[in-house]
Amino acid sequence: AKVAAAGQELTDARTEGELIRREAAEETERQRTEAAERIRTLQEQAEQEAERLRAEAASDASATRTEAETAAGRLRT
Repeated sequence: AKVAAAGQELTDARTEGELIRREAAEETERQRTEAAERIRTLQEQAEQEAERLRAEAASDASATRTEAETAAGRLRT
């Protein structure tokens, strides 16, 4: 009886250990998925900010060019 009880305890411990390993693997996968989603979101935000800055720089360059042309025109007259 003691051997049977010990055997059952061992089986129960193995089952519990496997369950814990499975849950840990699922949690790890969930965390990987969340991290990948955060990375994608941050990349998209960085790309949007870069595009905004490029547009702003182009606008500033255009305004500077216009001001320079206006000043050059005044100097010629």
